[in-house]
Amino acid sequence: ACLRSRRFRRTGRPARRAIRMREFYRIGEISALFRIPVETLRYYDAQGLIVPERIEPNGYRLYSSQQFERIATVLSLRHTDASMQDIRALLGANTTGEALSRLDAHASILEAHLRDLERTRIRLDATRTAMRGAENGDPPQLATLPAFHLIAIPYQTAADVPDGELDIAGTRHLQRQLDPSWVKGASVFSSLSPADLSERHYHRYEHYGLISEEPLPSPHPYAQRVPAGLWVVAQVRVASLNHDEVDAVYDRMRALTADSGCRISGSALERTVFDLTPSNGTGHIHFFTLMVPVSRSN
Repeated sequence: ACLRSRRFRRTGRPARRAIRMREFYRIGEISALFRIPVETLRYYDAQGLIVPERIEPNGYRLYSSQQFERIATVLSLRHTDASMQDIRALLGANTTGEALSRLDAHASILEAHLRDLERTRIRLDATRTAMRGAENGDPPQLATLPAFHLIAIPYQTAADVPDGELDIAGTRHLQRQLDPSWVKGASVFSSLSPADLSERHYHRYEHYGLISEEPLPSPHPYAQRVPAGLWVVAQVRVASLNHDEVDAVYDRMRALTADSGCRISGSALERTVFDLTPSNGTGHIHFFTLMVPVSRSN
């Protein structure tokens, strides 16, 4: 009873046997271990990021167990959307300080992406809200809105086109002067003058172009800033060719302006929200946000 084996003596349990890892693993085994497609591993090999330790005469790629940390590091960096070039430079850093500097730069890029995603989410939420309001026929409302930044291009006027025409060539030239990142977050708009709005000329436009809540990053000859303030806002769903549906909505907006003790204080803005082309061939459906700036009457 007292002749206990040495391996039981300290813990009362059998001693664990040391597990020795194999030295080499085939590409299929690495694929299974790290849950990464074989094609991706071949691509990383071609890019010089994860190169097999050796290649057998029969063509088998063999990876060393010593490469597991590098494989995990590359996959982790790819999950942060780092480019191949950035990963290659990072893994080849000569000092810890250089590696940290590169990681800091990548973190800054990710933070900018997150800000862009948040702006995109806000815009998507606004689109959904506007479409639901238009579909439900929600009445106009008074709302305080932030400042808008416009690229406002005048409509061309001609004797045979009294309501104006688009300057296509001029528009293309002006768009080339704009920062692509600003354009990405902007919407298309048209504007109506206060005089045309008061006289119910709801299809006679003065400007068209792009609108955003984000300031323009650089000066532009057609840049305008509309200050934050009080607006009458409505959503409209348009299916007719001439956009006749906006007439009744603008009438209701003018009525709300008067009933609220306000007056029109600037040009109305029609902001494009969404454009549908149903696959059943029933024609286009457009969604717009109509905005009329107002101020309290004294």
